[in-house]
Amino acid sequence: MMKIISHRANKNGPNKDLENTTAAILERIDEGFDVEVDIWRIEKKFFLGHDKPEYEVKLNWINKYSKHLWLHCKNRDALEFLYSNDNKNLNYFFHNNDDYTITSKGIVWCYPGSSTVKNSVYLFPEKFPINMSEIIKHNLYICTDYPLRYQNK
Repeated sequence: MMKIISHRANKNGPNKDLENTTAAILERIDEGFDVEVDIWRIEKKFFLGHDKPEYEVKLNWINKYSKHLWLHCKNRDALEFLYSNDNKNLNYFFHNNDDYTITSKGIVWCYPGSSTVKNSVYLFPEKFPINMSEIIKHNLYICTDYPLRYQNK
């Protein structure tokens, strides 16, 4: 079965006002989705936000919801802290323009538009259409701004 990841906690398309907010993240989790969030670490504090650190969160909040979070490290300090502090329960990664990267849980994260590989996360099927049989064949996860669109497929 395909796993759906809500990109930045979006539900029905990009919404800059709600992206990466704890309220939207918790709503998506309650709806049964995993959530990709952008995480920063600045001066020993964690923040969520895409282009800049915006919403402070505590490490215990991150750990509490770790089963459902895909943490996209946005700066070196976030990556280094998560990697260096034995955070085995967290699923985190860093990438910029790489075709592929591997999360801390060993799952391949594909750059938007890259071809799929087994057990990988395919980004934005709404922008880069993919045949559903391809998703099933490779046991894919999808990460999308429109999780409701794919919920019953």
